Amino acid sequence: MFFRSLNLLPLVLAFAMALPAAAAGSLQQADDPAQAVEQEKSTDEQSADTQSADEIDSAVASGLDPEGLATAPTSLAPARIQTEQTADDAPTEAAAPDAAEARPEPTSAQQMLIPRTASRDEDDPSLVWDVGQAASEAPPATTAEAVDLASVHDGKQSMYSMPQLRITALGPQQANIHRSSQFRFLVTNDGPVAAEAVNLVIGINGQGRVVSTYPHGAVQQQNVIYFSVGNMASGEHREFGFEFQSLAPGKIKLTPRLTCSATTEFSIDATAPQVDVQFEGPDQIVVGQQVRQRVIVQNQGNEAVRNVSILQACTPSGAFEDIAFENDEFRIESLQPGQRHEFVLVATAVQPGPATMKVVIDGDNIRGTASKQLILTQSQLNARLEGPELIYLNSMGTYAITITNDQPRAVQDVKIRLELPMGMVVKVVDRKAAFDAATSSITWTIPTLGPGQSETVPFKAVISSAGQHLVRAAIGNATGAMTHAQMSTHAVGRADIDLKVITNPEPIEIGATTSIVIQVQNRGTHPATDVQIEMTLPESVEGLESADYALNEKQITFNAFQLAPGQTQNLTVPVTSEISGDHIIRATVKSSASSKSISAENSLFFFSSTMKRTANRQKR
Repeated sequence: MFFRSLNLLPLVLAFAMALPAAAAGSLQQADDPAQAVEQEKSTDEQSADTQSADEIDSAVASGLDPEGLATAPTSLAPARIQTEQTADDAPTEAAAPDAAEARPEPTSAQQMLIPRTASRDEDDPSLVWDVGQAASEAPPATTAEAVDLASVHDGKQSMYSMPQLRITALGPQQANIHRSSQFRFLVTNDGPVAAEAVNLVIGINGQGRVVSTYPHGAVQQQNVIYFSVGNMASGEHREFGFEFQSLAPGKIKLTPRLTCSATTEFSIDATAPQVDVQFEGPDQIVVGQQVRQRVIVQNQGNEAVRNVSILQACTPSGAFEDIAFENDEFRIESLQPGQRHEFVLVATAVQPGPATMKVVIDGDNIRGTASKQLILTQSQLNARLEGPELIYLNSMGTYAITITNDQPRAVQDVKIRLELPMGMVVKVVDRKAAFDAATSSITWTIPTLGPGQSETVPFKAVISSAGQHLVRAAIGNATGAMTHAQMSTHAVGRADIDLKVITNPEPIEIGATTSIVIQVQNRGTHPATDVQIEMTLPESVEGLESADYALNEKQITFNAFQLAPGQTQNLTVPVTSEISGDHIIRATVKSSASSKSISAENSLFFFSSTMKRTANRQKR
């Protein structure tokens, strides 16, 4: 619609009367007889028109500013222009039902200013005028839809406020092809902030030519007129227009558009988490030495850092091995401003030369790197560790650590630190040593080792658990140079069989029966399998038959069996004799644990009733 409320009609009337009288006169002059007849017919109606003109004068005299017409804001997109309707037309979408019902019947002046011949396509933001043989005096007015781009929250304008521009268009009902017509456009900024670099672009779709523009300086390219409006403060309005002559009957479509930019200022509080990373540890490391670097992370900013991970890397590749954070600690859930956290990064130097130890700090709101330059050097002390590669469990093994000084100068305060594997116990050393139970290590000190000199430190140890055991020695001196030596011992279990022949220590009367006990025990750490026992009886002693063994004349053989570590087995053989005197009993045992057999023997004493013996017999 042209206007949203009828109380704006006096403003429109004031604009209509402000048009130059000469221009109005030229528009009313007819160029053919038909138009002359029409003008004569309209003479009778001039009294009514005079009354309408008096109303317009009264509106102007009331002090209303024609620029006050700009009351409906528009968006910066191409404006959807709507023409006002008379009271007997259907209301537009934007008109409120109660406002349409309360609108009074239009006067002749209102009908003149709000013509039915101006139309608008619902999907096209353009004004359309009919072009015929007669021209109207009155310029119709139009305004744009309102779209408020200012963001409002809790009754306060936000930092995203935008200008609100609208266009009020004034033009005749019809345009005569023999006369030029005036079109005026009032641009108003109803927004809370200034609009910058405003441009009014008017597209003309119709046959005709632009006679002139005001103000001067507008640029015309084909069917488009460009007006440079410039900057517009809040509440400011500007007027633009052009004179146009149609060259053929038909529709004239005008499409006014506004473009602009806006600047607003606001401030926000910027926070800056800042993490400082420091390394603490030696700068020079000997190849083979384990290095420990403390990594200290401190938040020196004004915002907490969250979910921080510390990633490690070393260059060149292969300079270190076994790189890891101690206790697998490498994450920080939160680090408040001023707080610090420490990590311990451990690695073993394996390649001499310059190297870089680097950590990467990666969190929700922070990322950075820190590094430390290190020098990896080769030690001039050579070490060698020797010992048995295979040893039986709980058996004594002899080891030796030999240190050689290959430097051209003496080395002071050489320390040899032996790291004992689990299950290994040192039994014998040849010099003073310091034992550390917490670390299971033994340390020897050599005060001075001359150029080219070697020294050997021997020790004896036993291993109580089966398996592979890695024995390590770390050798360092007063300068911090380190070297390492190691060797592996495989401890295995074995069967250790003990055999005994147990007889009755008392004299036995001939003809009586007594028992011989063969006792076999595995004192080793490995099972004894395929254990075979044989017993040989003397000619004077007879063995009795039993299901537990096989008796072949004087040879008794037991079935093979197995003995677990620590197990003892007792085998009994009943015997008798008819001959008095001492008789020797011998037994033999074999097993898969050893290729050698083990023998044991004892004696039995038989006597007759006519013989007395008072002395105690001794075992053989």
